[in-house]
Amino acid sequence: MTLIAVSISVNDLDHPEGFLEQAMRAKSQGAGLVEWRIDGLENLHECIGPLSLLVAESPMPSIVTCRSSTEGGGWDGAELERAELLAALCQQAIPPRYVDVELASWTASHQLRESLTDAIDHEMTSLILSIHDFEGRPDDLSRRIQTAAQDSLCQVIKVAYHARTWRDNLELFELLRERSKPMIAIGMGLFGQCSRILAGKFGALATFASCDDGEETAPGQLTVSELTDRYRFQHISAQTKVMGIVGWPAFHSKSPVIHNAVFESQGLDAVFVAMPIAPEWASFKATVSQMLEAPDLRLKGLSVTTPHKSHALRFVEETGGRIDALARRVGVANTISVEDDGCLVASNTDCYGAVQGLIEKLDIRRQGLEDKKVALLGAGGAARAVAVGLLDCGAHITVFNRDQDRAQELCEQLSSSNTDRSQGAIHVGEKEQLVEGAFDIIVNATTVGMTGGSAPDQSPLTTFGVNSDIFSDRLVVYDLIYSPLETKLMDEARACGATVIGGLGMFLNQAIGQYEAWLHEPITIEDYKKAWQEQMDQSL
Repeated sequence: MTLIAVSISVNDLDHPEGFLEQAMRAKSQGAGLVEWRIDGLENLHECIGPLSLLVAESPMPSIVTCRSSTEGGGWDGAELERAELLAALCQQAIPPRYVDVELASWTASHQLRESLTDAIDHEMTSLILSIHDFEGRPDDLSRRIQTAAQDSLCQVIKVAYHARTWRDNLELFELLRERSKPMIAIGMGLFGQCSRILAGKFGALATFASCDDGEETAPGQLTVSELTDRYRFQHISAQTKVMGIVGWPAFHSKSPVIHNAVFESQGLDAVFVAMPIAPEWASFKATVSQMLEAPDLRLKGLSVTTPHKSHALRFVEETGGRIDALARRVGVANTISVEDDGCLVASNTDCYGAVQGLIEKLDIRRQGLEDKKVALLGAGGAARAVAVGLLDCGAHITVFNRDQDRAQELCEQLSSSNTDRSQGAIHVGEKEQLVEGAFDIIVNATTVGMTGGSAPDQSPLTTFGVNSDIFSDRLVVYDLIYSPLETKLMDEARACGATVIGGLGMFLNQAIGQYEAWLHEPITIEDYKKAWQEQMDQSL
């Protein structure tokens, strides 16, 4: 079983009880190891007694790490001093379960090797030889791993390097699959977070976490509670199905929060993670292809967000998969499903989600949107989906977008694909029409105002050179953004008396369609609303 090692920086030893309390709290949250990071201490020879006490009274087995400044730590003292401290700790009545030494230091320092070779009792303490690179994957990584594996005293190999793309996770998983000794393999930074979450799926000895936000000892560390509560780390195994949110950015998304909560409530052996992929088609194609080819990843489905919804449709089509009729009509897909036979299916659940989120809040039927005049801000994938949904309800849509050509293209494509049952109409609008305020509903389908976006504190009206004077108490303002739950657009509209609807309803309703597409099991909006509320209650 892969353990969670909580990493605690010991910068002074005046009050060791505080560090022990941190370790106890982490243990109660699910940690199974504690790493005492002592490289911030000075005069190590004076610390042997207090550190021995810390190890002896630790509520969990200990790793002692005095990380060299050459590999991201704080220790830049004499090698002999570090060697003597680690050796002394290993010879105590209750020694640390592991000591962690950089492979580079180990091979360069005769003093370090000699001291620990004499002090380590394999039945009590194991040596971790570690490899770190904060720039990226070391060019000679394979050689370094082989050197560590051939060392008879080394019992655990640790690899940690800065992940530059999500694909680095796949290489780290491959290292774990091919390991000749127990191994820890971590991608540092946000791109590497999946290597921490899915460590147990590929048999890592441990993953590292912090006690609380702001106490990370390496970039990209999650907290113990995030690993155990959000991702159910202890339940992840080789058989666990993987789903994820693909986008740029991706970490703003609440999809991991809500899907994982529902997976838990339904008793599913599945986990949902963030998978950031750079905006270009080539990056999307290469990354998703490698995900699907990865043996043992067990990828079951993807939730696709900006800017990859058109890429998702193209990818499934080019790989011989199936595109459902609605996704074909909209021209983008927000969902990719991997069938049991490996076939890919592209679908669009945004259409249903957008309309359902609107009519639920207004407490009307779909017919209540017939002949409504709608100003649609944006011409991207989300705009396409909401436009099709509203057209099918008989609404009349005017599209406003900074790129008029893109707006014109959207309108022409959706007009030509409109079916007999669609009584609505769609055309491009000019700024003056937005100012005149002859609309019943304004829908924001841009990313302006979104957490993690390029303009999180702005209103999309600014993009069009329009101010909040257009709002009135007869207007409905529908912002598809759900992170944050309250945007600047919504605040300004509410202040003018408009009826305001956020994107949470759309988010939850489109999630239902994704769940059913991936797992072929029914789910209800009540299940998703309950899971969401429970998560919100826990965060208070």
